[in-house]
Amino acid sequence: MTPDLVTVGGLTVDNVISADGTVALDLAGGNGAFSAVGALNWVSRVGLVSCAVSTYPKDTIARLEAGGVDLAGVVWSDAALTAGSWFLYDGAGRRDEGLTAPGAALAEAGFPTDRLSAEQVVAWRARLEARKLLNEIGYSEFREQHPLRAAQVPQAWRGAKGVHLAPSAPRVLLEMLDLFEPRGQ
Repeated sequence: MTPDLVTVGGLTVDNVISADGTVALDLAGGNGAFSAVGALNWVSRVGLVSCAVSTYPKDTIARLEAGGVDLAGVVWSDAALTAGSWFLYDGAGRRDEGLTAPGAALAEAGFPTDRLSAEQVVAWRARLEARKLLNEIGYSEFREQHPLRAAQVPQAWRGAKGVHLAPSAPRVLLEMLDLFEPRGQ
């Protein structure tokens, strides 16, 4: 069945430190998941184009499907990622990204897991930057190595009324724009 809207984006596990230092660890989501769930507020059938690794929380996949998200456009990978992405927000709404570590690494380094002071955020950011040397594969690196492709979009979905391209690599955006180019009325 053709969904009303197709959303293209990631399925990730994230760790977030908000501007006030509040910590949220191992949050299942990703821009593809958030876009698909948000679209269900406006349309009844949503298709998701993404890639799910073996360590992505199965309960989240089940909830997406039970909520009405068609997963026929998801490529399933046997890859097991141990490191989530870290997003550190400042008071101006900017965020540091491209930082990777397991959520448990925060406590293992001796930091509190509920709220960090401004000084602790600076120290944790420095530790995350140092971890880049470990060649740890996180969701961002996995997406670079395994980009979403137009070929994974089910043929029936190409007639969807709309598509949302969640932030992605430029080559993915261009490929999807070519696939879903406007057809006129």
